[in-house]
Amino acid sequence: MQLSSQVGLIIFRLRKERGMTQQELGDKINLQRTQIGKLEKGQRSITVDTLLNLANALQVSVYALLPIEVKIKDISFLANENHQGR
Repeated sequence: MQLSSQVGLIIFRLRKERGMTQQELGDKINLQRTQIGKLEKGQRSITVDTLLNLANALQVSVYALLPIEVKIKDISFLANENHQGR
């Protein structure tokens, strides 16, 4: 599954958990409902600004919007950085 599709599913799940419509989420971050739908379906790439705005609107960290595979790679990278820095 593409990264954009995975992030989209996370956005969809969090939006639904908060009882928000696509329109309500879009209004909070100045995106049209159709753009939110495309993000949720992985049909639109997400910018860093939009990721930050979504995290704020959904009241989660940006990290919570990332799939586990990305988080694991991030931890791996940090572990290697710390080990090499010693």
